[in-house]
Amino acid sequence: MLPCVNLLIQFSKKIVKDKNVSKIDEELQLLDPIFIPTPALALEQCKKVMVSMTDAALENYRLASNCLFKYRTEDFEKIKENENFLDKTETVLGDYLVRITEQHLDVEQNRLATEFMHTVGDFERIGDHCQNLLDVAEFNMEQNIVFSEDALCELRYLQAAVDEALSVTVTAYQEEKESVCHKIGPLEDNVDYLVDMLKSKHIDRLKAGQCSTQGGISYVEILTNMERISDHCINIAQHLHQRIVRQSLDTHKSEVFDRDSDEYKAMTAYYEKQFLDPVR
Repeated sequence: MLPCVNLLIQFSKKIVKDKNVSKIDEELQLLDPIFIPTPALALEQCKKVMVSMTDAALENYRLASNCLFKYRTEDFEKIKENENFLDKTETVLGDYLVRITEQHLDVEQNRLATEFMHTVGDFERIGDHCQNLLDVAEFNMEQNIVFSEDALCELRYLQAAVDEALSVTVTAYQEEKESVCHKIGPLEDNVDYLVDMLKSKHIDRLKAGQCSTQGGISYVEILTNMERISDHCINIAQHLHQRIVRQSLDTHKSEVFDRDSDEYKAMTAYYEKQFLDPVR
């Protein structure tokens, strides 16, 4: 009956409906202890929950970063719901994975469980940084802090660069594509360069009296959290790539981030034209 478990779950939900079941409870129902003695099925359930985490993290980034430009109180509850989901899922999924590793796992299952353990923390931390962005947006609204037009324009490019890095990371993770993993390094490099550039431009505006001290603190806080999000994207890509390469048994596959390769340089130049050149 095990292969039919998901169908039975869906069928039972239609028969016995609970209108008060939250998104958190609905998703975490997938982590049923009944699967643990069968690691392959248990890990498959973990993957489904992890995919939900990726969607929640990406949605929260987009909602929170947009609030930096136009604060919307209606987005607050959705961001809070996603953040609660990410926090609780990290705890429950972590405990579930520990119980799986206590079973007899083959090499591939052990690699998958290890990757999940690393990655779940990275997606949860991305959610934390999105919450930090929302906090800055809320503080700016309450204190009537407004950035200059130049600062807002530059911030738009950073927002887009981080969005691309996170979107590519989610795609690579959900589809388990090694080729997509290779894009994340050049994107993260561009985010780092862009953050350094925007900090320098911000200092110049402070010296010229074009930006308030409190506004400057908020601006730097935004840059820091966006940079941290791209850092976690790198971690996710590295763990995923490592598992994919080991599974393929292809020793000729390149490292995930080979900065000396023509491919890496070409992608870096491509993203520079998109995100760096417009604000130089």
